[in-house]
Amino acid sequence: MPNKNLLLFFAILATAQSGFAQKDASKVKNNIDTSKSENFQSIEEVLIKTNQIKQNSTNNTIIGKRELSSGNTGRDIPILLQQLPNVITTSDAGNGIGYTGIRVRGSDATRTNVTVNGVPINDAESQGTFWVNMPDLVSSASSITLQRGIGTSLSGAGAFGASLHVQTDESTESKVNLSYGSFNSLKFTAQIGNSIQLKNKKQLKFNSRVSYIQSDGFIDRASSDLLGYLTSASYYTPTFSVKLLAFGGTQKTYQAWYGIPIEKYNLGNPNRKNTTSDSTALWDHYIRNAGIGFTYQNSADSLNLFNSNPDKFNYYQYSNQTDNYQQNHVHLYLNKKLNNKSNFNSTLYYTHGEGYYAEYRYNDKLSNYGLPNITIPDTLTISMSNSNLTRQRWLNNDLIGVNINYSFETEKSFFTAGVAANKYIGQHYGIVDTVYSATPLYIKQNLPNKYYQNTSYKTDISVFLKYNHASSSMFNYYLDLQGRKVLYNGNGTENALQPINFNSNFTFFNPKGGFNFKNPTIQFSENFLLQGTLDGSIGMGYKEPARTDFTDNNVIKTPKPEQLIDYELGYQFAILFKRNYNYTNDSEQKYSSIFTMNLNGYYMDYRNQLVLSGDLNDVGSALRVNVPKSYRTGIEIEGSALIFDHIKKYFGKFSHELRLIGNIALSKNIIENAPASWLDYATYEKVDSNFRNAPISYSPNYVSSLGFNYTVYFWNTVYSDHKRVSTTKSNLSFRLVTKFIGKQYLDNTGDETRKLNDYNFSELMINYNHAISRKSSINIKLQINNLFNKYYANNGYTWGYMNGNRNVIQEVYLFPSASRNFNFSVGYTF
Repeated sequence: MPNKNLLLFFAILATAQSGFAQKDASKVKNNIDTSKSENFQSIEEVLIKTNQIKQNSTNNTIIGKRELSSGNTGRDIPILLQQLPNVITTSDAGNGIGYTGIRVRGSDATRTNVTVNGVPINDAESQGTFWVNMPDLVSSASSITLQRGIGTSLSGAGAFGASLHVQTDESTESKVNLSYGSFNSLKFTAQIGNSIQLKNKKQLKFNSRVSYIQSDGFIDRASSDLLGYLTSASYYTPTFSVKLLAFGGTQKTYQAWYGIPIEKYNLGNPNRKNTTSDSTALWDHYIRNAGIGFTYQNSADSLNLFNSNPDKFNYYQYSNQTDNYQQNHVHLYLNKKLNNKSNFNSTLYYTHGEGYYAEYRYNDKLSNYGLPNITIPDTLTISMSNSNLTRQRWLNNDLIGVNINYSFETEKSFFTAGVAANKYIGQHYGIVDTVYSATPLYIKQNLPNKYYQNTSYKTDISVFLKYNHASSSMFNYYLDLQGRKVLYNGNGTENALQPINFNSNFTFFNPKGGFNFKNPTIQFSENFLLQGTLDGSIGMGYKEPARTDFTDNNVIKTPKPEQLIDYELGYQFAILFKRNYNYTNDSEQKYSSIFTMNLNGYYMDYRNQLVLSGDLNDVGSALRVNVPKSYRTGIEIEGSALIFDHIKKYFGKFSHELRLIGNIALSKNIIENAPASWLDYATYEKVDSNFRNAPISYSPNYVSSLGFNYTVYFWNTVYSDHKRVSTTKSNLSFRLVTKFIGKQYLDNTGDETRKLNDYNFSELMINYNHAISRKSSINIKLQINNLFNKYYANNGYTWGYMNGNRNVIQEVYLFPSASRNFNFSVGYTF
């Protein structure tokens, strides 16, 4: 649902900035970038420093702007991060555009705390992050940091399994980019920026971006139509800065949420030799789920199941079975440097989201929607109680909040105190907009019909203290204390017209602490040395239940908050060697790494973790239950090795290097006593079971990545009196990486028939960046995904029941990934 006035505003702003650029052209002389002449520290950098103490620990991975740009061809941020240690990503459409997800150490997106410049992005109720609502945000990111385990008290809400911090780009460069690839995937990005140097060391900066992404998707009808934007205006003085940032977008995606029955998926597997039993299995699945009120209700459903491509089957066929949503974020950052040692900053933010998903319902009961029967014309007694219809399920929500921090820094210490608070209001309601059997009079009298409505309120307030002290140049420690208050309540009726009435009040204390020890540098020879750092931490965190834990549960099973104690210990080291990087000035030397490695061990001890139980509520939705004790433990290793590095004199200078890159995570993820429940449809009795030392669902015991990166650099450097005057640099890189993921169970029973098989896939990325001048360049990218055409599913789910005996009938659905596909991109920066 694009906002035309909003788009017009961006167009006017972009035109205005273009005018500023022309007026300010006289200030740019000798290729000097005036935006950096005063060395202002960006607001984003101040916020990152304030909120993140453990920036360089071994359970952190930082992806810089250049690496993010090299893989940016339209796919969502989770897919760009899928080669990171202990990370698994999912894609409903199969090709990384549309609805995507990320799991870190087996923990899903509800346990990954996502922020943009320190502002929370996770939905307050579902606790997940929907990247599809912020299309092409990566084009405006300067870095993304993924921290595994409990994070710092960033923005008040403590991270429970991982933290993903996005820092937006302060650059004022302008650029255009066009990408095209398989499945008619298209991305267009245009960005314009400028910096104006004012008197008295003051500065103005502007930046605006608009992006359009569309794709047919790999799965049938799994299309995406996305429009994203970001715009900002900043004002800097030596002691004060203010920035207004707005970003978000609109999306329309065809639903691909249902998945493919495993019996259908197996028929398309080229690694299997299909037999009569495979076809029989699909027929048995159909028989179990066919009939009015079941999954396959008519001939169209049946033909779709049996005749569609086994790789691409999509249950939904209605032409407007779409998700339609728009989300807008507005941030106002203020930073005041009080003196050389202290700093004050605050952020005021507001998020508005609004939209619906449309559904086609076959032969549904009108009474389910509070609608009267349809009277047949010219009769008085004959009426219809069922009809085909379409409905829209709406969400309209608002989040307003503030972060306030004060920091004080001495030569050895860094102290931060802050408060964060936000208020969320979420309105949920459903509308019947079409009844196909209705008469004009019926439509006039009854439609549209709002058949359910409920409202949720959530208040989140936290205070925190952080202290970091460097006892020496080699050792420092930190302490992070947070108190958090969460008030959450909801009332009204839900989709199935069941009443909702919950009221929760949580008080949490989340202490964390850690250390960092840098061992003395070991000098092997004049040109070789070793550097290493040991770090460790202990942190406790609590997390409140999500909305569905309340709405899909009954009063006597009120969910409890989850508790986690996270132990981390890591060591990182690098072997460096000294190189001369120019032929004019022998003193221009620096150290370059020939081998790096990060080793990190962790133990995550849970109490009352919420896990899927296999139990169903009265309308058939899966429930989560608290399990008393569970844990995740493992080791993560990440490293790179220089195979060769050579510099030659060749039309200026030429160098190339080949590096081996990779990571591996080995883990054990266990629930001591895992409950499971099935409903016996013959008697409507619930049958409970318990599984000892069961593996946690969606948590593979190994995740790894291995590949190489080959880069060639070409540059011309101009010197005057042995001083470098200017440099233009181009590079060509080839990156081939293979991801390996172990088997994942779809529930907590450890049953081999309900799992995702282990799989691997490879990506080849070729990137050429040609520097025209210091400020302009052309970039060309070719990306080949699933290079070796592997057949695998990236996600799935399961549910089961009984039918008159104690044999569990289990339905398994999978989400296939795309076959070999490509993306090609051309960009120009100026």
